Amino acid sequence: MKIIIIFTFGVIVYFLFNVFIDTENQSGLMTKEPETSGIITEVLYPSNPDKSTVVEENKAAIARLDINCVKANEFYQNPKHLVLNAWDVNNFGFANINEVTSYYYSNEEDLVHAAEVGDERAMLILGVNYRWYTTMTSFQSVLIRPTELPRVKYQTKPYDRSIMEKSRYWLKQAALNNLLSGLGEISISYDREKEYLEKYSPENIESIQKARLMSLAFKKLFYAQSPEYFASSIQFLPKLETKQDQELFDKLFSATKVLWTEQRKALGYLGNEVLRPPVEFFELRKIQEHLCVDD
Repeated sequence: MKIIIIFTFGVIVYFLFNVFIDTENQSGLMTKEPETSGIITEVLYPSNPDKSTVVEENKAAIARLDINCVKANEFYQNPKHLVLNAWDVNNFGFANINEVTSYYYSNEEDLVHAAEVGDERAMLILGVNYRWYTTMTSFQSVLIRPTELPRVKYQTKPYDRSIMEKSRYWLKQAALNNLLSGLGEISISYDREKEYLEKYSPENIESIQKARLMSLAFKKLFYAQSPEYFASSIQFLPKLETKQDQELFDKLFSATKVLWTEQRKALGYLGNEVLRPPVEFFELRKIQEHLCVDD
């Protein structure tokens, strides 16, 4: 009787296994061959070869296949996030602004020196600091102040276009040297310029419009570096209201993209590389589809 039960259960497991694989293949989300999937491997090759425990191990493994609800704390504690975080840091500069250490939060002279000798992270932080310094009296941006350092006292000052150009230069250098969030930070710099113009020069409609479109151009270029990673963000790029706006934007974006490609090629890159996220990104996205609220 025990042999019949085990055999019958084995047939059920085999059926569930094939249904699971067919479903995954149809969704296009399979990132591993079926025989190397952790859960499936456990079903087919239980850790304990003793036949008396095979059924129980199979039951436990199959239960884990049915992901109805994953608690938020379990999701965010998943070690796959560490891998994805490291990938973020390597390709974008920092995944979490708190990861900026005091080594990179020094005075302007030291940061400029580090950037000039090729420190990409110094380039990125120098650009963020200059963007802050454009309208603030303190060079050190509070946005990237390490927690171990005291708070910076600051006051506002009139917009300084020359400092903003320094900011964009170093942010672009960071991006060209593979810390791609520099492109996103340039987009933000045009947002800041637009906000200043709207407040202090509202009559300068042409400049306000150009700043808005340049922000969008750099944001689109940023997302284009890794379309899979930014798929959801791309969907929410703002739509332009008029045909004239769209034509102007197309010209600005085309010129921005051509210049980016040429500058990348000058550094020895192809110029049209697309950054693909690690497999952990797709696995976490699959799990996130089953995210629920903690009890």
